[in-house]
Amino acid sequence: MKTLTTLKVLCVIGVFAYTVGHSARAADLTSLIPNTIAPEIEHMSHATQHAPFTNRPTKYGAEIVQVTVTWELSHNFYIAMSEGISLDRHYNDNNSNGEIMGPREQFTLRIGKIFRVK
Repeated sequence: MKTLTTLKVLCVIGVFAYTVGHSARAADLTSLIPNTIAPEIEHMSHATQHAPFTNRPTKYGAEIVQVTVTWELSHNFYIAMSEGISLDRHYNDNNSNGEIMGPREQFTLRIGKIFRVK
């Protein structure tokens, strides 16, 4: 349950950052609601392990099904958190699920800035 505790802590950090980012207006409960909630399927790998970038392609990578929540902050900053499960085969000899070491459960936190081009 360490992951659940980590998720709760990161949610509090995200909410705090969101509230600080919108400090010009009074924080209300609606400011705690994420702007988007997206179910996703993600493939994660290295582009250089696939053709045409190599003539010896490998099958390293990870397929993850997840739910991502995103808070859009001021000045085009955002916080996105994902919780998901690796769909890859489990390998007991090195406790991995495909490319991912450790348990199937996967958590991702992204903090970034969006640069609009269009």
